[in-house]
Amino acid sequence: MQIKIEEVLGDVKQNKDGQSYLNVKAQGKYLNLSFPDNPFPINAGDTVEIEEIRESKYRGRDGKEKLSRWATLAKKQPEKQAESSTGKISFWSYMDAMKIAHGVAMDLEPDDPNGGDRSQARAALVDTAMIALTTHRIDLPPEPDEESVPPSGDVPF
Repeated sequence: MQIKIEEVLGDVKQNKDGQSYLNVKAQGKYLNLSFPDNPFPINAGDTVEIEEIRESKYRGRDGKEKLSRWATLAKKQPEKQAESSTGKISFWSYMDAMKIAHGVAMDLEPDDPNGGDRSQARAALVDTAMIALTTHRIDLPPEPDEESVPPSGDVPF
């Protein structure tokens, strides 16, 4: 069964048997998602494959009966990014992302017409964008047209 994670609530925890789990909200309900190891980060918006959802009742600290939902993680769906099967970003995809980040930085931090240099601010914006890309906080830009990619061996710097 596939579910889409709407929200991740807190950090990875361990139950009394030593199994790791994460509290998430999926399909409008709260769920304890357990897994043998932490094979990958799980973020809001991810689609994951789970085994069946098990429900059990327990008494809370307040003495009231509560419902607990558990599921075991089977696997995470592959990213819909332009990545190779190794998870690496292609060089040209990275270069395209840098060009876009640089263009945005130039728009946000233009040099002062009176001689003020904003190059450090632009560098910080590009650096932040590229860190976000490589840590999968943002997606790659759309694939470039054939015409925008230089022939093999032509490096643009």
